[in-house]
Amino acid sequence: MLALPVAAFILGACLLLGAEVLALARLLRPEDDDLPLPERALFSLAAGMLVLALLILGLGLVGLFRPWALLAVTVASGLAGARRLPLLIEAVRHASRAVRRGLLGPSPRRALHLFLAAWGAMTLLGALAPPTDLDYDGLSQHLAAPNTYLRLGRIEPLWYDHHSHFPSTLQMLFGVCLATGQVEAAKVLHWSCGVLAALTMMVAGRRFLSPGAGAWGAFALLATPVVGWLASVAYVDLAGLLFAALTLTALLGTLRDAPDRAPAWDRGPGLLGLAAGGGAAVKMQGLQILGAATLVLVAAFVLARAPVARAARQLGLLLLVAAIPAAPWYVKTWVWTGNPVYPFAYEAFGGKYWGPGEAAGYRDHQLGFGVGEPPTAAERGRLGVMERTFSGPRAPLHLLLAPWNLAMRPAEFDVVNLSPLYALTSAAVGPLFLATLPLLLLGPRPRPVRWSLAALALLWIAWLALMQYNRYLVPALAFAAFPAGHVLAQGPPAGGLAHRLGRAVAWCCGGLALLFLAFHGLLTGSWAAGIGLTPHAAYLQARSECYRVGQWVNQVTPARGTRVALYSEPRGFYLDRAYLWADPGHSRLIEYDKLARPEDLLDAYSRLGITHVLYHRLPGAPALFDLAPYGTALAELERRGDVEVVGHPPRDPGYVLLEVTTPWARELTR
Repeated sequence: MLALPVAAFILGACLLLGAEVLALARLLRPEDDDLPLPERALFSLAAGMLVLALLILGLGLVGLFRPWALLAVTVASGLAGARRLPLLIEAVRHASRAVRRGLLGPSPRRALHLFLAAWGAMTLLGALAPPTDLDYDGLSQHLAAPNTYLRLGRIEPLWYDHHSHFPSTLQMLFGVCLATGQVEAAKVLHWSCGVLAALTMMVAGRRFLSPGAGAWGAFALLATPVVGWLASVAYVDLAGLLFAALTLTALLGTLRDAPDRAPAWDRGPGLLGLAAGGGAAVKMQGLQILGAATLVLVAAFVLARAPVARAARQLGLLLLVAAIPAAPWYVKTWVWTGNPVYPFAYEAFGGKYWGPGEAAGYRDHQLGFGVGEPPTAAERGRLGVMERTFSGPRAPLHLLLAPWNLAMRPAEFDVVNLSPLYALTSAAVGPLFLATLPLLLLGPRPRPVRWSLAALALLWIAWLALMQYNRYLVPALAFAAFPAGHVLAQGPPAGGLAHRLGRAVAWCCGGLALLFLAFHGLLTGSWAAGIGLTPHAAYLQARSECYRVGQWVNQVTPARGTRVALYSEPRGFYLDRAYLWADPGHSRLIEYDKLARPEDLLDAYSRLGITHVLYHRLPGAPALFDLAPYGTALAELERRGDVEVVGHPPRDPGYVLLEVTTPWARELTR
């Protein structure tokens, strides 16, 4: 159970550091009593997360990504903000009183508060369990990258994994968790981001609409199945959601402040830049949030006929502050790869160890999500530009029906072969927003709701055009939950049939969300592991083939010099050996299109220091030696004696491990 204090320690240090940084930058000062305490604490915490992540990035780039250094910089960050300790204490007391009042005191919204508390407790139990196979991106990317940096003692390009070149704010904080040996603390950090996002929705609703709208907005957010599932894995999407919610809060605060209130008017764009830039420092999707917020602010200036000089100054402040936390990540990627948004925009920037084939495959993968089959490469060649653009999932009828399809056919908007039940319970956005947002046509739409809808419309268009993937819509849900909270709290009109039906649908969604969480927690045993009834090692042995296979590979391979080429299995977190993703399409470290002989593959292995090969035979896939081009080459090398089969893990025969037996490989592991 050390995961909880470790995560609390990191978050506390971030809040203290962020409060000090914002005070020095004159964005938030102790005397700014007009800003509610929860809002000051939330923005301080967000700022601290961004600054601490950049400090850890700097340490890693100079070769100090080591446990003692990560812990030292975290402690130093807290000490640097020690004089802001009263803010931390006051925030904790305020939160404690609010929880007691909401759950035990007289409140017309007690049912909502009980739902929020139940959701938090149920998802926390899942977060306290160690990551298993369903934590796919965590075991392959978000946990695996900082774990690799810790093994190397530095941050260096991981050319086999293009995701490692994305902004990595939360992954740096995960590194602190791993430095303490508490991988579950990383999951708790991600869970905390979801809870803080809901708290931000409550704060925004209370400040700009009503207390009821805030509570219902948080309810709408947490009743979304994909948000509940994300709360129990070590991904980064909930951090993106947190910064999106803060972006909405800062945007509405900026738009509400009168232009003649100069200090607050300046503070608004600064906090907006912090939140939107922070989102872009967490995940590249945050650039869309930044763009939408900027366009909405421009529209507000135009509608208000604000002086051009003042509008330019505020927009400049917004973009300048946004660049401070975000730019270092994109500059690093540009320096390493030649492309600031690697591997995207390959046609414009190119990219190291990437090529036209990889770019085309990546683009086709992204465009394949949604209802409707995209045209094949041959068909695209016969289509005009407009026909090609509006085809498959982007055909006009599919775009028009996208809200319905997203709610009712979630499996179409997620990874291939996802079971309908799993999509419904864990990957869906759900029908709540489909049922509530249209009701805005029947009642009043306050200005804050209209601005939120404007930003949501921009984000919806971007999502439809770029990648219709359930999880990539999560940050935009903050802009949907805010107007949904207004509808459920007081519109349209309150007490009418439409209002009652909207609440009925909402409670059905909330009840199903809790049911899904209970079903998942009990069925997988994650709750038992989370509270310590099941030892974590026993839980992993029973529930995670990645863990079992990783432990087996660690036992049968030399500790020195081993480097494993992974095929059809990128989840390498539990490997204590160096490894790389070797499948075609991940990178051009191995140029499979240029392999003419088996010796060419062996030469590539020699160049990369690969001593072993691990292949995971997925359902319906051929055996390793039947796969072209690398499988058939390995078969010939095995026949010659340059490669030999080590064996299969005892409980997981779908995996096979091979060893390269050439003199240079044996020398590496001697």
